[in-house]
Amino acid sequence: MLISVIIAAVAAILLSTLAALGWVGHERRSLRKSFGAEYETVAQEKDTKQEVDRELLRRKRLHDKLRLRAISVVDQEYYTTSWARLQVGFLDDPALALSTARQLVSQLLTARGYPGDDADERLALLSVKHADTLADYRRAQRISEHVRTKSVTTPIEEIRQALLSYHTLFNELMAVPGALAVRR
Repeated sequence: MLISVIIAAVAAILLSTLAALGWVGHERRSLRKSFGAEYETVAQEKDTKQEVDRELLRRKRLHDKLRLRAISVVDQEYYTTSWARLQVGFLDDPALALSTARQLVSQLLTARGYPGDDADERLALLSVKHADTLADYRRAQRISEHVRTKSVTTPIEEIRQALLSYHTLFNELMAVPGALAVRR
């Protein structure tokens, strides 16, 4: 009888341990899938997979607490018109168009409710819903900074690619379900 109780207790412990390990594996796979390439970016910054998982879960929890706001019809028209203007101005002054794109995306992020006081934290929060776009957005920011601070001319094609990267995130932010407020 005592042996049966011990075997049952050991079996219960083994089953609960296996279930916990399965859950952890499921969570890790889920994080990798939802964060895509951003998972690898964070993995390069952290020492262990557990630290990566903790960071991504931290981001998700903080993002869930954000109060992302809808974009009014008037604001949507402003952003769309502003983007069209900067595209037209690209031929005359690519650097100015790039700088304007960076500012416009930043304004849109603020309008949607992403905090703007810490650029790294803003990127971390963006990674929750825009992980696939984030690598290109970071590249666009680096190119923008290079254009702004260097006296050496940046190739037009590089500026154009950065502008396209900004535009991709711009479109995602404008197209987020619930982002457009209904006209009353």
